[in-house]
Amino acid sequence: MNKNKVIAVTNRHLTDGDPLDVIRKIAAAGPRALILREKDLPEEAYAAMARQALEICRGAGVQLFVHSHIGIAEEIGCRAVHLSIPLLRQILNAAEQSPGRDLNAAEQSPASAGVGSAGGGIERLEAFDAVSISCHSIEEVREAVAAGAAQIVLGNIFETDCKKGKPGRGLDFLREAAEAASPVPVYGIGGITPENLDAVLQTGAAGGCMMSWWYR
Repeated sequence: MNKNKVIAVTNRHLTDGDPLDVIRKIAAAGPRALILREKDLPEEAYAAMARQALEICRGAGVQLFVHSHIGIAEEIGCRAVHLSIPLLRQILNAAEQSPGRDLNAAEQSPASAGVGSAGGGIERLEAFDAVSISCHSIEEVREAVAAGAAQIVLGNIFETDCKKGKPGRGLDFLREAAEAASPVPVYGIGGITPENLDAVLQTGAAGGCMMSWWYR
C-alpha cells in the first residue's frame, strides 16, 4: 500500500487502549496526513489531545488536520484544519453579513467550537496552510473548490460500519467528483482499505481516507 496516498482519520471509540498510542502507530506508518476527528470530545479535552497529536505527527513528518476547532488549531500552532460544508457555509455567511465580526453563534455548536473567538472568519481560514473540506455531493465539491479548499474528503464511497445502513456512493461518484474538483485533490472515505485503494486511485482521486483499518 502506498501510504503517501492515504489520509488517516482517528476514532478513539474503536480502541480500548490509549488513543494516543494508536496515533503513534499511525504516524510511524507514514500516511500523507492525519485528521484528528474526535468530534464528540469536549473542547478542553480535544485541545489536550490535539496538542499531543501535533507533537507526535511533527516528530514523524505527518501533517495533522485539526477537525473543526479553528481556535484550537491556532492556539497549538497547527497549520491545517478540516471542516464540514455546513461549518464552511457558516463561516462564509457570517463574514459576508458582518465582515470581521466575532462568530459567536458558531461557537455555540460543539462541532465548530473555537471558530469565532477572534472574529474575521475568512481571514483566519486564509492564514492556514491547508483547509480540508468534507463533501457528500458534486454540488458540495464545487462549493468547496470555489471557497479555496486545499483538498476534499468525499464520502461515503463504500458501505462502512461507521455509517451502518448507508449505501456507498461508489467509484463512479468518486470519479465524477475528482473531475469536478480538478486540480484540487479528492480523497475518498468510507470503507477504504489497502485492498481497494488501487481501484480508488484509478478513478483519478488523489487517494483514500482510512479510519477503521488503523484500529484492527
